[in-house]
Amino acid sequence: MDFNGIAEKYVQTIKAILLCGDNKCFEPALRLLYSAIDSLSWLYSEQMDLKKREVKKEYEKWVNDFLIPKMKKHDYECTATELYLARCSQLHTFSAIAKKQNNTRVVAYVVGDKEILNKSIQSLPEIEKISEGTKFVIIHIGDLVSSFMDGTHEFFKLIENNKELLDKAIIKADSYYVPIDRYIV
Repeated sequence: MDFNGIAEKYVQTIKAILLCGDNKCFEPALRLLYSAIDSLSWLYSEQMDLKKREVKKEYEKWVNDFLIPKMKKHDYECTATELYLARCSQLHTFSAIAKKQNNTRVVAYVVGDKEILNKSIQSLPEIEKISEGTKFVIIHIGDLVSSFMDGTHEFFKLIENNKELLDKAIIKADSYYVPIDRYIV
């Protein structure tokens, strides 16, 4: 697979995320976004052996390098660890709280009116049920998606102009699925 083939995988994923959002399927959009970050972090990592991957470390590195700077433009002060745990909770249990949450803030999402970000998350009735002693970081899904898109664009500009990183990404992408119709004669 070449650079364009790799980039097309993520263009399709972004289209799917946006399609989910347009259809108010916000949790599936989050799961697509978090799994895409997982995959991008694999392409970005130095590790070439998938079996030796340090997922949390690689995920947080990609998030710190490409997503957090874009989130800060929207005035968010969340951490890579918070977003990693949000990924874990969404992908593994479809829930808000990850197995290793401990004292790390829980990511809560809002859609629609951004004014809700100015309210106390603890005062929302949906949160009161699980909030005893829990601290939250509130993120507007639209801001998360646009930050992800901007970060992904920046990542692809980087690998396009960095032969070593591109060569590693191409080797890793050799295991990507390809449309079967390419091979039908």
